[in-house]
Amino acid sequence: PSGMPDLENNKAEAMDLLEGRMDEECYKGISTGWKNLDEFYRPVRGELTVVTGTPGSGKTEWLVSLVMQLAEKHEGKRFLLFQFEATFETTVSQLIEKRMETRIPKKFKPTDSTVEEEPETPEQTLMMKKA
Repeated sequence: PSGMPDLENNKAEAMDLLEGRMDEECYKGISTGWKNLDEFYRPVRGELTVVTGTPGSGKTEWLVSLVMQLAEKHEGKRFLLFQFEATFETTVSQLIEKRMETRIPKKFKPTDSTVEEEPETPEQTLMMKKA
């Protein structure tokens, strides 16, 4: 039936799992390096994790911290971080700041064309509304 796993093509993998020959991290995931979090969440290879929340709730800060923690703890493994609201340059800038444990001066940071600037004066607000 549609939607059922294709056991014939995955028979060897299924047998490895059933007989205890498969590496635990293939199905239990890898440690985040944060013991309290590992009880509830462990990244599993090939799975997608989506983090949602209200603006300003710390989603990006948490994810950047998680990616850096995973990279340090699991050398040689690759992780993907995708942000709808940020450019590649901004994401790299955030990772560099986290790794270096310092802020990059604003004049050297990339600007996101996807994020509208907040108007500073009532005149700027009117100009933005006209555009």
